Amino acid sequence: GLENMIEIIYSFHMPAFIFLNGYFSKRPSIKKVINLILLYVIFQTFYCVYRYYAGNFSVIQFTYGSPHTHLWYIVSLGSWYALAIILKKINVRKILQAALLILLLGLSFYSRFYEDQIIDFIKIYYSNMHTQTLSILRTFVFLPFFLAGFYCSKDLMYKIYSSLDKFKFKLFFTLSVSVLVFIILDEHNDKFDQLFFGFLGYQKFHIENLSYTGIVLFHYSLAVLGIYLILNAVGASKSKLTQWGENSLAIFLFHMIFVFPLFNHNSWLNEQNPDTRLIICFTMALGITYLFGSRAFNRIVKYIIYPMRYLEIIYARLLNRTDKKDEYKKRHIV
Repeated sequence: GLENMIEIIYSFHMPAFIFLNGYFSKRPSIKKVINLILLYVIFQTFYCVYRYYAGNFSVIQFTYGSPHTHLWYIVSLGSWYALAIILKKINVRKILQAALLILLLGLSFYSRFYEDQIIDFIKIYYSNMHTQTLSILRTFVFLPFFLAGFYCSKDLMYKIYSSLDKFKFKLFFTLSVSVLVFIILDEHNDKFDQLFFGFLGYQKFHIENLSYTGIVLFHYSLAVLGIYLILNAVGASKSKLTQWGENSLAIFLFHMIFVFPLFNHNSWLNEQNPDTRLIICFTMALGITYLFGSRAFNRIVKYIIYPMRYLEIIYARLLNRTDKKDEYKKRHIV
């Protein structure tokens, strides 16, 4: 029931987010990569402290090798931006670019199959290595969605937006697909749950009589279908969702402030019946999105979520002061 609905959302929500980030990464730069590194350090440090007071940890421990839950995405996005810079550099060398893309897509597809062997090998040199260390496995697993967005043109995006023109057809198609997927997921609920996370190896989502290739193809196909339907549902026209999309970084970074306390203080929620629990969770999610997606909140935190911009302003002011001092000295030389 509710678990299957959550799994359907899990199957495409991060792939869709990653696809859109790839689409808006047509002009990657070192500054953006540095901004993401700073962002990770800032929020990893903050949540190390915050989660202690939220009751998740017994001590404050600053760890930077294993991102706190959602922060894996910041680490992976930094890696994808760095890759995008390389791809832009070799854009004129089509054969080299094609060879690199084929290699990366192959590694992405089979990364979960050889996960155990690769992790065990790295552990020889780094004993604390695991699949979530600096989001290494998720970076490969979700890479195809970033590349798809990166190479998606405006014309193609418009065609995706408008391919299901009529609202009734959109609704019918979406509901039909959802029901079909719901039935498929219900048969192997626990396995698909492990599959969609993206940081677990093949042993965790192995299904008898189904090959690794078939399972992973199902994952990617379901994600592509979900992205297609969500883009059609939202459309190209501007709305409240557009504002939330523009401010999605703030929503993403801060929403766990409300979620982490629920890890240890959720008995009141579990006591509710499933329908009531769904309504409460949906209302909370909507309220959190509305708060952190507002223009007012984003004006307040803009220098926290874009630290590189703040450093550039400080540097420019310091440089301006230095220039003024030099000019003053020149004028007063006797």
